[in-house]
Amino acid sequence: VGVHDNTRIPLGILADKKLRRMKMKCHKLFDPIWKNSKYIDKVQLYGKLATLLDIPFSECHFGWFDEDMLIRCLNIMTDKEWYIGVTWTPEKDKAA
Repeated sequence: VGVHDNTRIPLGILADKKLRRMKMKCHKLFDPIWKNSKYIDKVQLYGKLATLLDIPFSECHFGWFDEDMLIRCLNIMTDKEWYIGVTWTPEKDKAA
């Protein structure tokens, strides 16, 4: 596992082959939404996913998820419009 620049903070958790595949599937569903949109960026999309997972935004990162959480993500993101109508703002997350 790599670390964030100039820190010792890991980028994720050690993953076996199955977990790596699941993380890649999540990114395959997640990344095109924000990369191809004029209306939503990556931060907003992670915020919406955090809301649906009922976790803090600061803990919403595929690299940190275990198998159960990745399954939850895949179940959510299988619906191509999963993020539509989900409300999240950074202020909302800070209040929690």
